[in-house]
Amino acid sequence: MARFASLPISARLALWYALTLMLLLSAFAVFSYAGFHAAAHRSFDRHLEHEMGAVKPLVAVGPDGTLDARALANEASVATRLEGPDGTYVRVLASSGAVAYQSRNFAAAPPLGVELAGARAFSREWAGGPIRTLIDPLRSAAGGTVGYVEVTGYEWGRHRELRELGWTLVGGVLLS
Repeated sequence: MARFASLPISARLALWYALTLMLLLSAFAVFSYAGFHAAAHRSFDRHLEHEMGAVKPLVAVGPDGTLDARALANEASVATRLEGPDGTYVRVLASSGAVAYQSRNFAAAPPLGVELAGARAFSREWAGGPIRTLIDPLRSAAGGTVGYVEVTGYEWGRHRELRELGWTLVGGVLLS
């Protein structure tokens, strides 16, 4: 500290200016990254909601609360057309957690292990990759929840973009 105090006032002002600029740029980078991260999840949620809109009308709920997913099994919907990590994973679950329907790409995948009473949309790691899941309840004519429709997709591209943005922001702050 004594060494800093012995510097000429112009040097001290320049150092304070540089430190302030670095802190402001760092704060800008953190807020930019956080905003882009939230926007990426909202964008993927809209994609999953679109898939949910294609799938959910194909699941019939009987008067006694039974689930009939035969129309979904026979439909080559947009949501289940792609196989593998680029496709959407679709399941229909009874309120007990029993699987009433699952898309073909679930056959080679490990169990998802979803908490049905949990959040409506969430991210996590699954089968070695980042996924986002959207869960929507199925209601009987009486209004009770009889099951759930679950759509899941990998977020490979979103996470790659976030990593690249993070490194670009760190590089920009350091170069500044």
